[in-house]
Amino acid sequence: MSVAGTVNVNTTQIKMTESFMTSIEELYNTLTTQQLVATFTNSSTKLEAKKGGLYSLLDGLISGQYMELEKPHKIVKTWREKSWPDAHYSTVTIELNQEQDCAKLVLLHTNVPEGVAERTKLGWKTHIFERIKSVFGYGARLF
Repeated sequence: MSVAGTVNVNTTQIKMTESFMTSIEELYNTLTTQQLVATFTNSSTKLEAKKGGLYSLLDGLISGQYMELEKPHKIVKTWREKSWPDAHYSTVTIELNQEQDCAKLVLLHTNVPEGVAERTKLGWKTHIFERIKSVFGYGARLF
């Protein structure tokens, strides 16, 4: 399923859950502040985290538009990888829940072209989640 006017693309969805040793407020800010995203991705980043705002990550490899922002609980945005078929966008929904000792992130990434689903999932893990934990220390348990 793809945007009207383009060739049909077989798609799938990715669902991931990740825990970060921080508050949901801090994690939300990390995901929606241009300087922080540029820091953990170590790349050129442009983003305007507001409804209708555009973003570009990883030196333009990923781009899209924010559809819904409910600070600090939810982010919904379109997502397009540069190599995908023309005008094909997926949808990313991120929900943040505060647990006793961590922020729990639940990711649902829908309308992902089947041929790149595993690579996209690995990208989320290595370029986003692991980098946030490493750069900001959100992977360490605080005693």
